[in-house]
Amino acid sequence: MREDNQWPFVLLATVCLYFLVKAEIARPSIWLVVLGAVLLFGLASLFFPAAARTLTFRTFGEIGYVQISSSRLEDRIQSRYQSEIDELSLLRFNYRFSAGQTFPAVSLILIYPAIVLLLMLWKREVITINGGKGFLIGHVIYGSADKTTIAVASGLGIIFYTTFQYGSILMSANYGSDDDSNDSLGPRFERHAYKGASISETWAAHQRSIQARVANGADIDPDISFKAYVAMNS
Repeated sequence: MREDNQWPFVLLATVCLYFLVKAEIARPSIWLVVLGAVLLFGLASLFFPAAARTLTFRTFGEIGYVQISSSRLEDRIQSRYQSEIDELSLLRFNYRFSAGQTFPAVSLILIYPAIVLLLMLWKREVITINGGKGFLIGHVIYGSADKTTIAVASGLGIIFYTTFQYGSILMSANYGSDDDSNDSLGPRFERHAYKGASISETWAAHQRSIQARVANGADIDPDISFKAYVAMNS
């Protein structure tokens, strides 16, 4: 969202918060609290994006990664992302492994993680119970034929990752804000968003970014194992 287009949203959110507070005082309701929390987080994301991202991860507690070995769960993931898998296969990507992102169930007592989980369900993410203590969100991981890149499909879209020597990571996604494409996720990451682009268009743009880095002397790390995937997300 461009800065000159933020103020209508800020004004609307502020007005909504004012009436929510009045309504909450008159008749307390958990749903009014939830809606208020969403509006506050939206405002925080506009003015303090880095802090908002930190809060997002911290409220979920300890996030972990596991390599999925259950054939039944793998079938669910493959079925959910079959169209993305078909297009990646045409681009000469091959199946590498299925991975699960885990987080403790106790984090759902906080409002924001509960909202995010509901949004994931709405986006038809593959979610299951992990050992009776938490939740697991399953994703299928594909690797390019030249072993430079991994692709991860989610309910939001596709994202490509390429790791370079010394740990820097190039990311290209077909979702997110184009205006925030260069908003760094940290010193290791360079993220580009191509909102609304197809998988093939996003892959072509990602390749151009790879070539630009290589032309400037960067060396690609060819490790696209599960261990490397976890390290990349840690």
